[in-house]
Amino acid sequence: MTASYDFYDFQMDCYAFNEIAKKHNLTSLKDMELQYELILEETKEIKDRGIDNNNVKEVLDGCIDVMVTALGLMQKLEYLGIDVWTAMRDTAANNLSKFPKDEEEAAKTFNDYMNRGVPVDLQYNEEYQVFVVKNEQDKVMKPFSFKSNDLSNCIPEELLNKGFETK
Repeated sequence: MTASYDFYDFQMDCYAFNEIAKKHNLTSLKDMELQYELILEETKEIKDRGIDNNNVKEVLDGCIDVMVTALGLMQKLEYLGIDVWTAMRDTAANNLSKFPKDEEEAAKTFNDYMNRGVPVDLQYNEEYQVFVVKNEQDKVMKPFSFKSNDLSNCIPEELLNKGFETK
């Protein structure tokens, strides 16, 4: 691993690419849709070229390409004045709240899913001292007390009310 190049450097290189290509400030609803299509295309390539062919190189390439295109979308959102860094911080904290620290809450969550006919597994993570509830597809399940985060505070009022321009 090259310690002298980190995710921030990668982000800045991706941003420079979009600025050079004059794509960073294209923020209409249509532009957002086009960027979404790029992300979708790169995500599909992970499966089609990588996973379906057991090709590690193509999975890595696809993963990096997804990040490049997702950062392109993030750059557009930042250009519009959206505080993506606060949104990321709040979302990361919200995701981590999916792991109950309290054994009683974990048991209640486990029992609630099982009573609804959703088979789940309950484990304790010693390193982080939290409980993990996962379904049969290995998806982390939300505890019964989970509250979704609201990212409205990260979006300028006008954009929040009117959405993207529809050029």
